[in-house]
Parts: sequence; structure tokens; C-alpha cells
Amino acid sequence: FGVSIQIINGGVECGGATENAQSLNRIAYYKEFANYLKVPIADDEVLGCKNMKQFDEGGAGALPIYWEQDWGWDPNTVDGKTMPASW
Repeated sequence: FGVSIQIINGGVECGGATENAQSLNRIAYYKEFANYLKVPIADDEVLGCKNMKQFDEGGAGALPIYWEQDWGWDPNTVDGKTMPASW
């Protein structure tokens, strides 16, 4: 869950030596929501984001791995309507 906090608001809430009050609130809500849904939280799950560094600009999140619409017909693609981006 700590990585989710980093993605949502990491520049403000993450990276310090201790958990920020905002990230502690997110953790508390996460625990309550998981409890309400009866979803177990693994004992080794990292819930916070203290000491977490920013993501590398050249990391996996920087790769252009997304889909684009193709309005042409291609019988080799699902429904002939979309295809993976070619770059």
C-alpha cells in the first residue's frame, strides 16, 4: 500500500524518516476498509512510505505501454477494432 501512497501524493507524504500524518490517515482508512470488506492484509505488506524514494524517470512506468484506437479493420486483432501501440 505504501507504493500506492507514493503514486497518489508521494512528493508531499513520502520520503521522510517517519510517516507523515497524511500517510498515517491513508493507512488507517486502508485498514478499516479492508476490515469492512473482510480482506486480510498480509503481515509483510508495506503500508507506509517513509524513506521511500521517488520513482526513476527511466523506470517501467516511463515505457509507452498502452493501447491506441485503430478505426480500420484487421481480422488478426480482437474484434478487429483495436491493436497494441506499435512503438
